[in-house]
Amino acid sequence: MKNTISILLTVVLFFISCGNEGPEPINYNRDACEFCKMTISESRFAAQLITVKGRVYKFDDLQCLLQYDQTNKEVPVKNYYIANFSANKALIDAKSAYFVKSETLRSPMGGNVAAFAEQKTAAAYASKNQTDIVEWKDLNNTVQTEGGHKHDEMQHH
Repeated sequence: MKNTISILLTVVLFFISCGNEGPEPINYNRDACEFCKMTISESRFAAQLITVKGRVYKFDDLQCLLQYDQTNKEVPVKNYYIANFSANKALIDAKSAYFVKSETLRSPMGGNVAAFAEQKTAAAYASKNQTDIVEWKDLNNTVQTEGGHKHDEMQHH
């Protein structure tokens, strides 16, 4: 009986120490953006960064995530997540998402970028708004940083 309890306790501790591999849920209208400190309220534009050590940083706009990433290059990032524009409150891996930038989007911090899990959905939205699809690796050319400067290079930690 003692061995069974010991083994069970070890297994439970192992799973607790592993942590969650995916994004952490965002508490809309309660969580604050790590960069601009505004309350995260628009689920279609939220973003998240998770460090190698498992620390979670939440953002109200992709614009804030990119600015945070640019000004905190020493933070070792494990993964980036972005809200799927066409799926309410779903966060997807930013590196495999398809992005569309359009002034009609009106995101909280003016990044005006929507992310989509499927290329077909992104292409339809881009076509409707007379723009193109942008991939994660190319976002630095489309998203302005604070003061109107473009990112020189996207950080892939």
